[in-house]
Amino acid sequence: MPRKLRLTPRVVAAIQARRRAGATYEGLAQEFKMSIGSIRNAITAVPKASVDRVAEPGEASAERSATDLSEPAALETLEQQARDLRALQRTAKNEGNVAAVGVLARVLNNTLALQAKLQPPPPVDPAAAPDMKAAALSCRDKLEAMAAEGRK
Repeated sequence: MPRKLRLTPRVVAAIQARRRAGATYEGLAQEFKMSIGSIRNAITAVPKASVDRVAEPGEASAERSATDLSEPAALETLEQQARDLRALQRTAKNEGNVAAVGVLARVLNNTLALQAKLQPPPPVDPAAAPDMKAAALSCRDKLEAMAAEGRK
């Protein structure tokens, strides 16, 4: 009888990828020679790397520098990561894993802060913000006209 595969991070990632591609629980259980319960655990598993250690804010990564994150693709990646972290956080909360919820909240907060820093500033449109002095003078003239009509 062939030996069963253990739920290593690599196996979990493979199961999750095949499930996202549309594989059924039963098909995955046959392919990986595991029970459907083990397949369910693998699909809902919180990635070990995200729970074991969280990078501190300002800590540099050896694989990626801050200049790599200035590309528009980096913002899309951060948005996807934030969505994934929210889903993992919901899963951990449903399973009652308070430690994972706390760590994921911190990682999500750091991701959103980085995303906010990388967002380009909105373009300044003079038509959207008219001259406030002219608007104030116009309002004053209208109020004076209304007050004059009220005195008559």
